[in-house]
Amino acid sequence: MNERVQAAAWRLCGGPYTGLPSRFWWLWASTFFARVGNFVVPFSVLYFTADRHLSESLAGLLIGLYGLGTVVGSLAGGVASDRVGSKRTLVAGYAAAGMSTVALGLTTGLLPLSLCMLAVGAFGGTARPATNALIIELVPPESRVRVFALNYWAMNLGFAIACVCAGLMTLAGYVVLFCVDGATTLACALIVLVRVSSTATPRSSTQSPEPTREATREATRERSTSSGTWLTPLRDRTFAAVIVLSTVTVALLQQLTVTLPLAMRASGHSPATYGAIAALNGLLVCCLQMPISSLVTRQRLIQSLALGSVLLGLGLGLTAFAAGVAGYAVTVVVWTVGEIIAAPATPVLASLLAPNGDQGKYQGALAAAWGVGAVAGPAAGTFILSRGGGTTLWSACAIAGLVVACGYLCLLRPVTARLAQARHQEEHRVAVSVAPLLGRPAS
Repeated sequence: MNERVQAAAWRLCGGPYTGLPSRFWWLWASTFFARVGNFVVPFSVLYFTADRHLSESLAGLLIGLYGLGTVVGSLAGGVASDRVGSKRTLVAGYAAAGMSTVALGLTTGLLPLSLCMLAVGAFGGTARPATNALIIELVPPESRVRVFALNYWAMNLGFAIACVCAGLMTLAGYVVLFCVDGATTLACALIVLVRVSSTATPRSSTQSPEPTREATREATRERSTSSGTWLTPLRDRTFAAVIVLSTVTVALLQQLTVTLPLAMRASGHSPATYGAIAALNGLLVCCLQMPISSLVTRQRLIQSLALGSVLLGLGLGLTAFAAGVAGYAVTVVVWTVGEIIAAPATPVLASLLAPNGDQGKYQGALAAAWGVGAVAGPAAGTFILSRGGGTTLWSACAIAGLVVACGYLCLLRPVTARLAQARHQEEHRVAVSVAPLLGRPAS
C-alpha cells in the first residue's frame, strides 16, 4: 500500500517535472530568488510613513505609481520580448529594477521617491511577460500547464519567505532592506544572463528528429521581427475577452488583502487572526499547487478556468456567512483551490492563442491586465463594502465569479477552433523541418 501511495504522489508532484531542461530550472531559480528578495511591495507603506515621514495618503499615491509602472512595464516588456528577445528583456528588466530599488532606499524627497517607485514598477513589470515568453521558448507545449504552475508556486513561496525575512531585516533599517532587495534582483539578472540561453520554439516531446538549422533560424526570425504593436492582443477578440475575464479574476483575489481584513475586524477578530487566515492561503498554494495543477491538461484549459472561477466566487461568497475562525478558514480553502486551478492556466491559454512572433505581447497584455485588476480590485471592494456592507460585497464577488466562469465557457468553441488550427500549423512546420532529413523536398 505504501508503494502505491508513493507512486501516486510521485505521479502528481514529482513525475510531471522530470525531464525539463536545466535552463528552465535556472530560470525558475531566478524567479524564486527574485520573489524572496522582493521587499518593496509588502513594506513600502511602512517605509514611506515611518522612515520618510509621509502621510498615509501620499504613501498610497506612491504605491499607485508603482502599480501604474507595473502596467506600463508589462506592455513594454511584452513588446521588447518579441523585438529583441525575452532573455535580453528579462536581464535588462532585472538589472534596471535592482538599481531603481537601491535608489529608492537612498533617496529623499517626494519627487525622487515618486520617480523611483514608478521606475521600480515599470522595470519590475517587464519580468513577468519576459519570463513567461522565455518559458514558452524553453518548454514544449504539452508541459506548459505544469511548468507555469511550478513557476506560480515559486512566486508564492518566495513571497512568503520575503515577508518573514523583510520583517527581520527592518531591524537594521529600511535602507539595508532595499539595498538587499536590489542586490538580489541584480543577482537574478546575472543568473539569467549566464545560465539561461534562449532557444527557438521547443519541440514536442513526441518529436524525435531534430529540426534543421534552417527551421530553427526561421523560428528565431519570426520571433525577433514581429511587426505587431502592443495593441495587437487587444485586436484579437478572443484574447481580449480573456484579458477582461482575467482582470475581474485578479480583482476578486485582491479582496484577501483589502476587504477581508476589514470584514474580520468588523466581526471582532484581531489582526493576528487575520494574519493566520492570510497565511493559510500561502500554505495551501505551496502544498497543493503542484498536485492539483498536474490534473489540468491543455485540452481542458477552458473548463479548468471556468471551474477555478466558480470556486473563487463561491469561496468569497461564503465569507458572508463566516463568523468564527473556522468559517473564514473554510472560505479561504475553497477560493484558494480555485486560484490554484485558474492562475497557471491563464498564461498557458495566452501562449496557445498567440501567433508566432507575438508571444511576448500576449503575455505582456495579460500581465498588464493583472496590474489593472490589482488596482481596480481594492478600489471596487472598499467602495462596495462602505456603501452596501459585507453581505453585498461577498454576494457581488460570488456573482462575478459565476459571470467569469460563464464567460470562459462561451469562449470554448472559438478557443477550440484556434487550437485546432494552431495544431495543424505546428504539424506542418514539423513536417517541413524534418523533410530534408528524410530525403524529401520541404513543401
